[in-house]
Amino acid sequence: MATPPAADPSFDGLHAVHAKVDAKFAEIVGRHPTQFQCRQGCHSCCLPGLTVVAVEAAQIRDYLQAHPAALAAAREIARGKPHGDSRCALLDADGACLVYPVRPALCRAHGAPTLAARSGSSQMTIDSCPLNFTDVNLADLPDDRIGVDLVNTLLFVAGELWQRGSSRRRMRLTLRGLGIAARGR
Repeated sequence: MATPPAADPSFDGLHAVHAKVDAKFAEIVGRHPTQFQCRQGCHSCCLPGLTVVAVEAAQIRDYLQAHPAALAAAREIARGKPHGDSRCALLDADGACLVYPVRPALCRAHGAPTLAARSGSSQMTIDSCPLNFTDVNLADLPDDRIGVDLVNTLLFVAGELWQRGSSRRRMRLTLRGLGIAARGR
């Protein structure tokens, strides 16, 4: 696996959001270690069509450009499509994430119970990976949820600190969506 990204001060706000999500995820795993079935290579939650805010797209793009082997692998995946169109475009044939050190906040939260407002409603939805928490009522875990709406708000703020007006744009989590040519030069 490639090394984590170098400290780029322009991504400080994003790093802070990712650190908060990672800390909450670790806290939940610490309290419920036997409830997590997710492991490296598990990719049932890594669905196609995911989008990220512009600041996350920029960090992923910078990471791929700074790691030629990861970029070459992403281009090979784009050509060969080992998962067809059923999984994220940045998963290798074994289901490992090519951009794991800079994966988006959404991906960092996968597996843990999440809490989000239901679209067009004041009701909240609690969800989790179907492989995890199979014998637990998620409603009974009020302190063990990652608030999707809060994370999205923090991402919006981080994006605005990075580049004013950028947070209204979302990019697809594909090479093309990230603004990277699928073919090498």
